[in-house]
Amino acid sequence: MTGSQHQAQQQQKQKQELKQQTQNVEVKRKTFSLNISGKEEVLAQYNAKLEKMKKTLNSLIPDPGMTPQMQCDYYTAVKIEIITT
Repeated sequence: MTGSQHQAQQQQKQKQELKQQTQNVEVKRKTFSLNISGKEEVLAQYNAKLEKMKKTLNSLIPDPGMTPQMQCDYYTAVKIEIITT
């Protein structure tokens, strides 16, 4: 038997051993709970969150009565946070 044939047999043997080892491994899955009683409650929470997001996005749109330059300025302006003490 030549050296290359011996190496090929060794590699084949290692692959078979690795395959047997991976077949015997048990996969542990994490479980979690959302603490939600039913799909109606989930749908209600989803709709509430959706309305909140829509309201937030609509507040970012400039007034349609503004001139195009003012609308452009509205989108590119840096909003400065005012903190009162």
